Amino acid sequence: MFTFQHRQPYDITVALGYYKFGIAECIEKNHDDTDPNAVLREILNGNVYLFDVLDNTFQVGFVVLSEVTQLYADTKILHVDFAHLEGTADGVMRLYASLPPFAKEKGFDQIAFRSKRKGWTKFCEKTGFDGQMRVYYKELNDGC
Repeated sequence: MFTFQHRQPYDITVALGYYKFGIAECIEKNHDDTDPNAVLREILNGNVYLFDVLDNTFQVGFVVLSEVTQLYADTKILHVDFAHLEGTADGVMRLYASLPPFAKEKGFDQIAFRSKRKGWTKFCEKTGFDGQMRVYYKELNDGC
């Protein structure tokens, strides 16, 4: 099991390049158009949370997490915005096995993540995530 160490916004400035690189890599893999600087700004402003992922005492990556409340169901959701892991063959499986006890301890009812990558279907089956919910977007900047 991995453990998670919260990094205060003022703590990340010493390793800003590391975090920016990891976030940019996540964005590229997911074919997302998010700006890594915007993510860092939200972390530094305290609007989302950065946790180092530790294997025993060694840092193997980090996650950017946000808190979402589903108002109509009164459900607190821990949303995994970005997960960057290094050099761990089974890292993703271990990460998503480690998140439920962490989230439950923090008072969350659910864990969620989003991805455009179709390969997550098999992952969801192995880890108990329900991948049935779909959200559809339409860009409006080039006309309706």
